[in-house]
Amino acid sequence: MSIAFLIVLICISVFIISIYKYRNLYNPLTIFSGIWMIIFVLYIENPSDLPEVKDGTLLLFLIGIVGYFLGSFFVKHGGRTNTTVVYIDNFPNKQLIFLMQLFGTLVSIYLGSFGLAAVLAGQDLTFIRYTLRLITLENSINAILLTYVSVPIMYFSITYTCAQLAAKNYSRLVKWSAVLSLIMMIMELLTTGGRMGMFYAITCSFIAFFENRKQSISKGKKVSILPIVLIVALGVGMMFMMAQSRSGDGVDSITVYLYGPISCFDIDKELFDQPSFYHTYGFLTLQGFVSPFSKLLMFSETATWKNLDKVSALIDDVVDLNGRDFNSEVTMFGYFYFDGGLFCVFLFSFICKKSVPAHL
Repeated sequence: MSIAFLIVLICISVFIISIYKYRNLYNPLTIFSGIWMIIFVLYIENPSDLPEVKDGTLLLFLIGIVGYFLGSFFVKHGGRTNTTVVYIDNFPNKQLIFLMQLFGTLVSIYLGSFGLAAVLAGQDLTFIRYTLRLITLENSINAILLTYVSVPIMYFSITYTCAQLAAKNYSRLVKWSAVLSLIMMIMELLTTGGRMGMFYAITCSFIAFFENRKQSISKGKKVSILPIVLIVALGVGMMFMMAQSRSGDGVDSITVYLYGPISCFDIDKELFDQPSFYHTYGFLTLQGFVSPFSKLLMFSETATWKNLDKVSALIDDVVDLNGRDFNSEVTMFGYFYFDGGLFCVFLFSFICKKSVPAHL
């Protein structure tokens, strides 16, 4: 527990320093330190009675968090550049983007139709998350459509739409992009039972709005904060209702969602440290990029890729957190550890911060 207290102390210190230095709440260093401060305060208080984590696992979190913070000292702080707000006219073919979004929406509707049928038959999101989602992934075609088509296009569409709306671009194509993004989020919910699409939309809206607001204020323009407050309130309310439908207790569900990954990683790590597994040498972290090439180049049957599939299945499997089903969330430090142990936890965390522009 002393390691957890040390992590909280470090995160509080870095949070205060980053607020003082960057004068905003959406800088990566501020967000990162603030999130992990909340997570480990919850872990220490343990309001949901989750399993206690071994000191060796907590040490990995400490090393990863410190590695990320140290990486910030090696980022060159140049002048501020306008890189966050991306206007639609900057894209070479906006019609092509719309067609891609439309294709992603059609695929999402196809995948989500199974979940919609289950809901209409009286099933809830828990059934979709822990039963129907696994059935979908067992179908190789549906798994490819979900992993490499609908979900990536959804995330791109959300980012693209939030940037345009924050920049007050209300063209017809942007309005349609917003509609398609909403449909894809709903269908992703019905396909996986997860809330990541909604969470990502809230985060993107928040960052895009405040980035554009700061630029507008620097030009002497007044910007109302009411729209983003309404968007965030609506998003948080919808996430709470989804959590309520899955567990019957929305507050407890969201609390477990925040600090449960610590216990989840500890359980998966104990299984991983057995002789039947070995490290994935960076392929787990980059799996979304390398898996398509491995299948095309016939590498998927090699020992390295079979081990990668085993580790992926381990992470995706459901673990029991004192009577609660939980899966897939081992934090980025978990992925780094499975890739290369303690050394990779520090190295990849350091690289993560070094690769993020400090002026965002």
